[in-house]
Amino acid sequence: MKKNCVLAMAFIFIILVNSSCMTPSQSDFRKNLPEAGAGFHWEVFDEINVAVPAPDNWYRAVSKGSGTFTGSISLENYEKDGLFKTGFSIQVIYNVKNRTGSPPSIVAVAMGEEITNAPFNIVLRSDALKDHGSSRTCLIQYRNAPTLGNKITVHKFFVAIDKRDLLYIFTFESPTVTWDDSLSKYGAPMMAGITMAQ
Repeated sequence: MKKNCVLAMAFIFIILVNSSCMTPSQSDFRKNLPEAGAGFHWEVFDEINVAVPAPDNWYRAVSKGSGTFTGSISLENYEKDGLFKTGFSIQVIYNVKNRTGSPPSIVAVAMGEEITNAPFNIVLRSDALKDHGSSRTCLIQYRNAPTLGNKITVHKFFVAIDKRDLLYIFTFESPTVTWDDSLSKYGAPMMAGITMAQ
């Protein structure tokens, strides 16, 4: 049985959540990580027990709010320049049902519906909620194409853990003009390598 439970998203074609594998304990988390791959290193967010294979020389940023955590890894130096064009982010929302009245899985679906109905969004792919036992997942890929301004393409993968009242939102985005290249080089390896410890 595998030690690292990978929440993997193969872009365009399939989502795979390896719910049969065993997640590592926090103490074993780092030592059980495999090689990140050529040109990548493991970026570990200890605050939420999540590791992501990150491209070398990309920038990391972390922010915490009331009941939320956001970690990002981006081509641009967000903390220095305030720019985030191509990159990956993790958002964690705690105590979801207590705050919204709905369990995390329902909130994830509602967020997807908001994205679908928002002006200038063109949905490229939307996968319904799937049950994996301890978690439920869904995803949406869309293009934000305002008449004026920058056009971006975004892929969001929601992991809802209703029993723990937690919602994880994993996002990769880039300018639409560079989306295919960015997805192939960076987005797919990062998303496919998401590893969570419990």
